[in-house]
Amino acid sequence: MSVFDMESYFTIANLIAESVVSDKPAPRVVVYSTKNTDIDTHSHKDNTNGFAPSLSLASRPLVFATQSIQIKINPSVKTSGVYRIVPKGFYIKANYVAGNRAEERLPAVTDVSEIKTSATPTNGHSMSYFLRKNTGVGQSIVTVIPKNAAWKEFDPSIGFTTQLSSDDTIVLRCNSVKGGGGQRMFCIETATVTGPVYESWPPESYFYRTYCKDIDASAGYEACQAILNRLARNLFRGPVSDSEMQQFYKLAEREFAQGRSIFSGLQAGIRGMLCSPKFLFKQEGESGPLDNYAIAARMSYFLWNSLPDEILFELASQGKLKDPIVRREQTHRMLQAERTDRFVKDYVHQWLDLEKLKIIEPDLSIFTVDEFDLVRDQIKEEPVEFFKEVLSNNLSLENFIDSDFVMITPELNYIYRIDGHPVATPSKRPGASKISPKDYRPKEITSEFSKVMLGEKNRYRGGLLSQAGFMLMTTNNGEYTNPFYRGAWVLKSFYGDHLETPAELEISALSPPTKTETIKETIDAHREDASCNICHKKMDPLGIALENFDVIGRWRDQYTDVSNYAPTANKKGGRFPVDARTVHLDGRAFEGPQGLK
Repeated sequence: MSVFDMESYFTIANLIAESVVSDKPAPRVVVYSTKNTDIDTHSHKDNTNGFAPSLSLASRPLVFATQSIQIKINPSVKTSGVYRIVPKGFYIKANYVAGNRAEERLPAVTDVSEIKTSATPTNGHSMSYFLRKNTGVGQSIVTVIPKNAAWKEFDPSIGFTTQLSSDDTIVLRCNSVKGGGGQRMFCIETATVTGPVYESWPPESYFYRTYCKDIDASAGYEACQAILNRLARNLFRGPVSDSEMQQFYKLAEREFAQGRSIFSGLQAGIRGMLCSPKFLFKQEGESGPLDNYAIAARMSYFLWNSLPDEILFELASQGKLKDPIVRREQTHRMLQAERTDRFVKDYVHQWLDLEKLKIIEPDLSIFTVDEFDLVRDQIKEEPVEFFKEVLSNNLSLENFIDSDFVMITPELNYIYRIDGHPVATPSKRPGASKISPKDYRPKEITSEFSKVMLGEKNRYRGGLLSQAGFMLMTTNNGEYTNPFYRGAWVLKSFYGDHLETPAELEISALSPPTKTETIKETIDAHREDASCNICHKKMDPLGIALENFDVIGRWRDQYTDVSNYAPTANKKGGRFPVDARTVHLDGRAFEGPQGLK
């Protein structure tokens, strides 16, 4: 480990210690008054392309919050927590400026005395806010507010409450309410940010509930030692001798010697434990049979990706975990716990290389970037939910290859079109040919995953092979299907055969299909090189069998215009039919995904 790595880890250990236990009394509630000159404003350039440059606050002493002006507030929040934000100002009635675009909505007055103001909003007036993490220094509001941002409505006379940290930006806008021949607009003078607000102190947390119940800042050194003893057994995954604990006691004792509280002493002790080799490395003793505590640690880190719980520690202390019957019972118990979700997610992501989905975008003729963001997480979560269903019900491993059910959401069913399950029904927009935010489900349909049984018509959807995520991440940059990648992925994920490219071999990329040459014909040309054919005879049949699935897993019988490269007409006219017939390495002929399964 380099010096930089060590310093970085020490910094993180310190942050962890500070986050789990505070060495301060309940924090004071601080009021941040964001004055007019601290508020950043942007107006629409048009309804499609984003926002115009910032307005000059020097020449515009008041900030008007209409639908067409977004107001950014960056409060000086030093402590993360719950804050209340209340914009303060007054309403005016304004008319559109002659000759200006409607979205600008500036007040049409020639004399300031003619402005009609109202100190409190009238019935029906409301504002909305959007909370966004800071994504970089110097970035404009165009980059920090997504096109489909989820604005939340609130009464400006009351304000709203939200979780804030130092990186957050609050964006306000006034909702449109017309009446009396003009537009009512809210003029913001200040914005008050109050917090952090706690329901109790110390804040409710696992650490305080487990280790510091009924402990306050007046507790002494002995109480600190007792807490560190309990904590050490968990962090080090087994009993710790008194001699080993002395180094951590001394760290805490220094804090007490300087007149600080038990919370400061605990912080010092925790920092030391987090830097101890016994925490950083699993201690399993000398070579040979594992002891009971090592067994408990192996079980918990495998199935929970976390330390053992009290039941495992108790069984370890009694020497019972060497009994295979007890281990089996504990395995069943642990698999029913919520913490198993971490194991499932980590295992599936590593097994199936799901992290690739973070960097792959489908062709823009299918999804725009913003549109794909609506379903990306669900596409990535689908195999995790499927694995969880197989595991929790102890189903056959054959379900990963072929199953009579799927785990999907209505949004995913917009891609799959499985009968009998809600679909994120598209609106009847003239000329609509692709998925857009307007196409998504009615509000009464939830986005939760559910188990859907398959009929004979959709049976090809069973298992992992047909899921959208695998189809997408085994393509050429999301543009057109690639049997090479798909076949190699099947070999690696299901056969455990990871093909290694010979170091001396120069490989040319698979050419995209054209209007005169199909994918299959391109592959045949690629395989003419005998050195290439060594691997291709293994993987190509597996990939060709999946050609009925397009780049996001939709079924197709013919190639269509999903990209500029996809063939659309054969030599005799009409579309190219998908040919998923192929021959296995052992000589068996099969066709399509069902033949592959």
